[in-house]
Amino acid sequence: MMRLAMADRTIPERILAFVELQAKAGLPPPGAGAITTHLGVPRPTVNRHLRKLVEDELLLVEGNGPSTRYRRDATGRRHS
Repeated sequence: MMRLAMADRTIPERILAFVELQAKAGLPPPGAGAITTHLGVPRPTVNRHLRKLVEDELLLVEGNGPSTRYRRDATGRRHS
């Protein structure tokens, strides 16, 4: 169980890296499904980390429902 907890800590960094990679490649912002597939972790885990990254203003949300996409702020600033 400790092994999973250790790996779980890298998930936010891996999400942010994937979102940035998509943007640098000129691709549209990814949704939770694409992030889940890329990371190879369960969808509820990805959703939990996405919520936290949005709350911490490290990711911005575009759209809602199944069309929700996540991106970084182009200015690199947090929003108040």
